[in-house]
Order: sequence, then C-alpha cells, then structure tokens
Amino acid sequence: MKGASRSTVQHGDRIAHQRGATRIRTGFVITSSDFGGTETFLYQLLSRIDRDRFQPRVLSLRPTGRVAAQILDQGIQVDSLDMSDTPAFREMMAGARALRGWFAVNKVEIVHSFLYRANVLSVMARKLTRRNHPVVICGQRSLQPMINNPATTVAARLAWRYCNRIVAVSEAVRDALVRRDRVDPAKIQVIPNGVDTTRFSQAKNRRMPARDKLGLGSSDIVVGTVGRLSPKKGLRELLEAFRAARISDSRLRLIITGEGPERENLESIATREGLSRSVSFTGFLEDPRDIYAALDVYVLPSLEEGSPNALLEAMSAGCATIASAVGGVPEIINHGESGLLVPPGSASAITTALTALAGNNDLRLALGISASQSTKERFDIDQAVSKHEKLYSSFFAFEGSHFQL
Repeated sequence: MKGASRSTVQHGDRIAHQRGATRIRTGFVITSSDFGGTETFLYQLLSRIDRDRFQPRVLSLRPTGRVAAQILDQGIQVDSLDMSDTPAFREMMAGARALRGWFAVNKVEIVHSFLYRANVLSVMARKLTRRNHPVVICGQRSLQPMINNPATTVAARLAWRYCNRIVAVSEAVRDALVRRDRVDPAKIQVIPNGVDTTRFSQAKNRRMPARDKLGLGSSDIVVGTVGRLSPKKGLRELLEAFRAARISDSRLRLIITGEGPERENLESIATREGLSRSVSFTGFLEDPRDIYAALDVYVLPSLEEGSPNALLEAMSAGCATIASAVGGVPEIINHGESGLLVPPGSASAITTALTALAGNNDLRLALGISASQSTKERFDIDQAVSKHEKLYSSFFAFEGSHFQL
C-alpha cells in the first residue's frame, strides 16, 4: 500500500512483521503459463487468494501463454523471462540473476514456485540474494522428476535442500521425495489438488445438449478421457480395452480430448482397428465441461500420476470413473465406492471394468453420485486455497499488540 510504513526482519525461515505492515508480497514462479494442470491450478489459486492479506505477482520463465492472460484479467501482474523450452546452463544462470532482480524490484517476501525449472531457478535466485532473502516454497506435483538425467537430478536435489518448504500434491509424491531424493519428511507439506467442484457438478445438468453437440445418441454408452496425449497417459491400452469391450456392447463410444505427441499414433491405431466411427478425437478444449456432461464413464489409464486434476473434474461432474492405481490416485478414489481402480498398463482390467459399468446403469449412477460427493468434501479448490494461505502465513511472526493486514 502506498505510504504505509513497513519493517521486516528475517529470522531463519520466519519473517517478523511489525505494526503497520502491508500485505504479504507473494511471488509465484512457474515454468510455463499456457494451459496445463499445474498452470490451471495456479490460476484457480490466484483467483481466490485473499487479496486483503496477500499481494500476488507472477513470473513465467517461458513467454506468457493463455493462462497468463486469465491471471492478468484478475488484475494480477504477470511478467516473463522469455526463456527457451530447453535452456542451456548459461541461460539458466542469466535467468537466476534476472529472477533475483525481480525479487528485489517487487520486494517479494514469499516465493512459491511450480515445476522443475522454476523450482531450481527460484532457489538459485534466493542464494544470489545478499539481503532480504525471500522464503522459497517449491511445489512438486508429479510422481517422477519432470526431467530425468544426472544433471537435473542433482539440481532438483539442491532445490529441495535449499528451499524452505516443499508442497507435495499427494502422500505418494511425498513418499517418492523421501525415498528417491532423501528429503527430510518434516520439510514436506501435503496439500492435495483442488478443483471448482460447484462449477463442474453443474455440468451434469447439460447432459443431452452436450450429447447433441457431439453427435451422440441417448442410448450410447459414452466413455471418455481428458488430458495430454503422451505415452505415460496409457491411451494405447485404453484403445485396446475399448476395442475388446465394444465386441460385447456395440453401444460404447469413446471420446479422447486433448493434444500431444501421441495423437497421430492413436488416430492410426483407431483406424487400423476399425474404430474410426466409434472413437472421436476432439483436440484441446479450454473448457471440457461439456465432455464430462456427455460421459457415462471417465477413464484415467495413466501409467504414472501425482494427483490428476482431470480426474477430480470428472468425478465432480458425477462421472463413474475407472482409473489406474498409480501415484496419488488411490488417495482420491475409494475402490468400489467412488470409482474403480485397475492395475496400470492392464488393458484387460480396463476391459473388464468397462464391460461391468456398461451393463449396469445403477452401478454407474451410484459411483457417479459418490464421486461427486467425495470430491466436494475433500478436494474443493477453496480448501486447497485456505491451506496454501495458512502455509504462507506460517512464515510470519507478527510483532506488536495488533497487526492488521
């Protein structure tokens, strides 16, 4: 706030605020600001963060993308370092120095970084800062490192060592950090993903208009998945499972939503297996709610996951769900109650589950109702925002008899 008096003194991991301090200056650093699960979560967090207590700013390492535009619409400053997709060591060092300058110009007190390069650069920039070091919180949202080679493994472990706290999106991610990278468990806080459950639960009210839009009939049993089309998403197994399940139930239709390096291969497989008329590829959709509204069954066939947003969205929309029991997924789905879990990479297990759900409308309905209730109770975005706000505030000791943010 203009003209407000301010005094801060750092004591290890804590910052003491004296009476008259302004909002906590919080910098969010992310590798990319285009559409993706992490980028979307950041937007949801920033659209709800208490602006009376926190003053958020965002820095994208890469050129700003579509999520950056959404964040700007919230009246939040977004800057970019315009780094390349695969920066060399020299560019990383230049980026760290530029990030240090961004900390200083914006008087950033807390940094929350997302994704591998943002984590590494935030810690590097903090180490380069001689005075008023910001608190650095690194986010880990995937079960495996984003980039896996000896150099980046060392860099990631240094980031874990020198940051002040790590936020893991699931217990599975936390356990992987402890086991693989030997991170002190006390340094990790688990804050599950969250989605706007109210927004997605309203999707089921548009079931027939959504189906009409997609050219689907009322008697079709519609199966779908939403996400990046990459090898680790297990979509080849999904196509194999769908082909087998459709032999016994010709009402089955499959919708694959998203873009990625596997799309051409998947379309070729669908054509080769004679599935072109029963499998649709929609491409990327900024708002997939009509897809969820049209579905009877949502399938997440991933080979690895931390805590998938799309799964939470589908469950919020009341979809009966089949998902691979990987990473944090078993922390989301109670098998047989809010969805069905299958072994990763098993097309036959997906086929069995699909066949069971296709032939049992009551079971689909019961699983969908339970899924929607469970996500609202445990994974609503407001809960995630509240937990992040408490984490940020935990680094501040307020001095004086009264402190007003």
